[in-house]
Amino acid sequence: MQDREKDNGGGERPLPALVDLDIGMGRTGAATPEDAVAIAVRLDRSARFAYAGLQACPGRVQHIIAYHERAATYGRQLDRLEETLTSLARNGLPPATVSGGGTGTFAIDVERKLYTESQAGAYCLMDVDYDLVELFPGAANPYRFALHLRTAVVSANQPGHVTISAGFKSLATDGPPAQVRQGHWPGTTYAFFGDEFGKISTPDGAARPGVGDIADVQASHCDTTINLHDFYHVVDDDTVVDIWPIDARGML
Repeated sequence: MQDREKDNGGGERPLPALVDLDIGMGRTGAATPEDAVAIAVRLDRSARFAYAGLQACPGRVQHIIAYHERAATYGRQLDRLEETLTSLARNGLPPATVSGGGTGTFAIDVERKLYTESQAGAYCLMDVDYDLVELFPGAANPYRFALHLRTAVVSANQPGHVTISAGFKSLATDGPPAQVRQGHWPGTTYAFFGDEFGKISTPDGAARPGVGDIADVQASHCDTTINLHDFYHVVDDDTVVDIWPIDARGML
C-alpha cells in the first residue's frame, strides 16, 4: 500500500475497505486485535484504499441448533470482537462500520449491540437447516419458507416411491435432507437419487403422486442451492409476477 501523501494515480477516490477480523472461525482475517490495528493503520495511510471499518464473519456458529449453546460459543467470539473494537478506538481508529452476524445470531447481536450492520439474509428465504435452529430463545421460528424448487414426477415404476427431476445438480447437499413442501402428499420424504433425480418416498397406504405431478421441494441450504440456478421465478399465489437473474451464480 502507498502512503496517503503519495500520488494516487490521478486523483481517483480511494476504495473503501473493511478490515477482516477472525473472531473464531480460523478461516480468514486478522488473528489478533494487534493485527487488526496494524491493517487499519495501513488502510488509513493508503492512497488506494480508505479505512471504512471492520467486518467479522461468525459463519460456523449460525446453525448450532440450541440457542443457549449457540449463545455460549458466539459470546466468546463477540468478546474478541469487542476487544478489537476497544483497541482500534484506543489507537484513534474507531470503525464507522462494524459488519457481521447472521440469521442464526441476530437475536444475540441485538443484545450485544456491537455491529452497525447485520449480515443476516437467509431469514428472507429460509431453508431446512435454518428451520431446525432455535433462532430466538424459547420462541417458535417466526420465518416461513419463501424459496422452493419446483420439480415434476418423471417416473412411478416402483411401489413405495416416485422419481422427481431434482438431484445433486439442483439441490445443495451440505445440510440435512431437503423436504417436500407441506401440503404435497403428507408423510412423504425426499432423498437424492442421482445427479438429475430425486426420490419421494410415500408411507404405506398413503396417496401416491403420479407421473407429471408437481412437487415443490424446500432446499436444505438456500445459499448453495441458489448458486446452482440462473433465475428466481417470483410467484404470488399461482402467478409468476417477475423473473430475477441470479447474477452472482458461480462467484466467490
